[in-house]
Amino acid sequence: MTVLIEEPIQASTKLNEFMGRYIDYVKRIDSRDVYEGLSDKRIKKNKFIFKIYELEDVDYLNVKLRIVDTDVHILAAYFNSEYVEIGTLPLSKKLVDYIKLDHFVTIHIQGGNFKRNIIDDEGNYSVSNGSEPYSLSLCLNSVDDTEYRVDCKFNPNFWTNLSA
Repeated sequence: MTVLIEEPIQASTKLNEFMGRYIDYVKRIDSRDVYEGLSDKRIKKNKFIFKIYELEDVDYLNVKLRIVDTDVHILAAYFNSEYVEIGTLPLSKKLVDYIKLDHFVTIHIQGGNFKRNIIDDEGNYSVSNGSEPYSLSLCLNSVDDTEYRVDCKFNPNFWTNLSA
């Protein structure tokens, strides 16, 4: 999949409430998607020096775009929930052209709750919780539908792939 365009979304007032419900849903479906499946104990043991966010992606979201006057309204839903407007972005000629081509729409997320290791004066690690405001981007993607021809022969005597 090729990202054709990535535009920052201006978050709506309903975003934080929606993301809270979405995170609860993700925890019920597959808890390994929250904090990359790491417990506080594993984060501390592996001595991660970077922030581990509660969500790295929003794969379970269904996204719809609605064009109103000079704005694009981004609506999102998961499983049986109703669509909620999570943000808007200004309409541009480039964006209109890509939307008309009916490309695959995804949301890229940054921010939210995170965990990270803190080192005290004695060199001991502890896990600290923090939070940042959500930052969302709208991504329009193109699916690579190129057919590739694999042309190689397998030689069992040498256990290698030899080019034809």
